[in-house]
Amino acid sequence: MIDGALQELSSIEARLCVTTTPAFAANWLAPRQAAFGRTFAGIRLSVETGHEPIDLDRHRDIGLAIRYSNRCPHADASLLARERFAVFGTPSYIASLKSPADALFAITDWQRPVHPAADLGTWLDIAGVEADPANLRVSRFDQEHHAISLALSGQALAFCSNLLVSHLVRDSLLEPYLPNASIEGLAYWTIVNPASLRPRVAERFRDWISEQV
Repeated sequence: MIDGALQELSSIEARLCVTTTPAFAANWLAPRQAAFGRTFAGIRLSVETGHEPIDLDRHRDIGLAIRYSNRCPHADASLLARERFAVFGTPSYIASLKSPADALFAITDWQRPVHPAADLGTWLDIAGVEADPANLRVSRFDQEHHAISLALSGQALAFCSNLLVSHLVRDSLLEPYLPNASIEGLAYWTIVNPASLRPRVAERFRDWISEQV
């Protein structure tokens, strides 16, 4: 079985189609494309994004689904990671702030609901900050990666998932602001499509992303 999987992975014709959310694709998968290419030479990865889950039984071309949910979304799902929402900024921007009232907050108006407590007002309460969210300067976006990009530019603090900025924190490009304050979010789950044309490729990729989290 292992030899067969390795042979399938080494085939220059091998293709893996992954479906996931736009946020996970842009902020987690895309920054790891180079590492994927080194590990899976010869595998063509294609990513389909959307906010609504795809019926895997009707899409044999999809090898792996990465879904965002508070509960296990499928009988064959494996937990990839649970997230927490916090506030992040560049080290220089954070150092320039005398108080949260001085900051511009970049937040996302999510197209699908996340944890009901995942909002800036709740974060302020947890952080012990006495401030009315309505009186803070806020920039709103419909995609999380836009909020993260504004924070990366050194002009704002992004209220976002710690999972989606983990590589930026690792590389010291961003750091948590008031790091003891965070809110439990949802979770990401992986599902190898049992109807997939290349299930062993999908299983190896699932194992690889599990190691990267």
